[in-house]
Amino acid sequence: MPGRPDWTKSKSGDMFLLEARAKELHRDGMLNGWQVFCGSRQGDEGHAIYAIKGISPIAVASEFETGVAFGDTPQLCAELVLVDQIARFRPYFVDPSGYKCRFLEDLTPDKARDIEATLTVGMEHYLDEGGSTMAAMLLRENELRLWWD
Repeated sequence: MPGRPDWTKSKSGDMFLLEARAKELHRDGMLNGWQVFCGSRQGDEGHAIYAIKGISPIAVASEFETGVAFGDTPQLCAELVLVDQIARFRPYFVDPSGYKCRFLEDLTPDKARDIEATLTVGMEHYLDEGGSTMAAMLLRENELRLWWD
């Protein structure tokens, strides 16, 4: 990408197919120092696969202005720093309205409860799930899904 030598971006395409492809790349485990995810930034024509070398998962949320419509980007980034201290993760979907990531190791019940106690923004996915607690969903999925509607 112009001005960003450590960034590469695929052609835009179907968001759901690209998200699935990003998750496949994570399972293959060949990311060595790269963040690879389905993403869209303000001004993009659509979602694409981004590969960015040497950037933290938190910096990805900041660069892609996740939660910007609600003014939550700074709070999200502060909370993701804390989550990363509890359990390391890697994003597979990032745009201004959502942030999805997989934890690098299986969560324990204590870590899932700690993450649930840490997060205050982007909780729409978990609030819509009825009887399941966020901690139970984190344990079941080993993923974090934050969304702003």
